[in-house]
Amino acid sequence: AFATLSPPDVFDAVRARPEEPVVIINHPRGGANYFDYVGYDPITGMVDDAAAWDTDFTLVEVFNDSGWQANRAGNVADWLSILKAGRKVFAVGSSDSHGISSSPVGYPRTCIDVGSDDPALATGPSVRDPLAAGHARVSGGVYVDARVAGVGPGDTASGLGPTAAVEIDVQ
Repeated sequence: AFATLSPPDVFDAVRARPEEPVVIINHPRGGANYFDYVGYDPITGMVDDAAAWDTDFTLVEVFNDSGWQANRAGNVADWLSILKAGRKVFAVGSSDSHGISSSPVGYPRTCIDVGSDDPALATGPSVRDPLAAGHARVSGGVYVDARVAGVGPGDTASGLGPTAAVEIDVQ
C-alpha cells in the first residue's frame, strides 16, 4: 500500500538517511510545486499551509534552464524574500536539459570546490558539505568569485562599517 506523506514528512525521512543529505527545493514554482503547494507569498514571507511548510531546508533551486532575467520576478524574488525573513537559505542552479535543441546543456550550473579537479575523488560529503554551508556559486558561463571583508558565499562578514571593500574575480 502507498501512503501520501506531507512535504515535511518527506524532508524528515530524507534527513534521517545515514548519508545525512541536505534538502534542496528543486523547481519551487510551477503549478503544484512546493512553493505553490504551501502558498508561499514572497511579499509577506508567509504560507497558506503552515503545516506543510518546512522551516529547515537550506537550498533552493533559483535557476533552472534559464538565467537571471527569466527568474527575477519568480524564483529569485522568492529566495530573496526568504533571506529577508532571516533564513540562511542558499541558491543553486541546474541546467535540467531535456533536449539539446530547446535548452543549453550546462546552463546554469552550481560550482562547488570539492578539493580536486578529478571527479573520481569527489565524495558525497565533499559535495554535500560545501552546498549545505553555502560555499557554492551559480554560474551561467561566467564564473564570479566575490568576497566582502575577505569572506565569500556562505560566510558572514563582520565588523563592517557603512562601506566595505568588495573583491571580485571574474573568469
